[in-house]
Amino acid sequence: EQFWRSIMFHNYLDYLAKNGYEYEESTKNQAIKEQQELLMKMLALSCKLDREFRCMELADLMTQNAVNLAIKYASRSRRLILAQRLSELAVEKAAELAATQVEEEEEEDFRKELNAGYSNTATEWGQPRLRNQVEEDAEDTRESDDKEEEPELHNHGQNPFSKSANSADVPAIKSGAVTCSN
Repeated sequence: EQFWRSIMFHNYLDYLAKNGYEYEESTKNQAIKEQQELLMKMLALSCKLDREFRCMELADLMTQNAVNLAIKYASRSRRLILAQRLSELAVEKAAELAATQVEEEEEEDFRKELNAGYSNTATEWGQPRLRNQVEEDAEDTRESDDKEEEPELHNHGQNPFSKSANSADVPAIKSGAVTCSN
């Protein structure tokens, strides 16, 4: 019962944090510590009652440090099979923790790569341009637009499957209007 109260309190702190309320970090750390202590007490009771399956379920809820303490407790209370299972669980948890840390680092690296192009240094775009350069750039863009439109006209009537692209092979494009009469 105390464990579930502690979980409810911890969830309430998470809810407050999500909604913008502030609380002391020590309060949250105290709640987590209390949860782990209560889990260790329940694990000790389960060991005394020979409920190894229950011990494994409780160990799933524990942090890495608490699982290490549970392994020590099981080995000292002569439950070597349980200690072995708990150590396997600890290895799995350590692997999961390492995997999540690697994923977080990759996400941070990805964010750094996204922001790599955005620097606070002065660039040519941030500097005032001379009037002649602006006019030259405008002429260059007009010329490039004209060049892009010309190939489009030539490619419109060509057969892409033909072996040669002579002008005699290209059918003439006829303009006209199609009307429907009733």
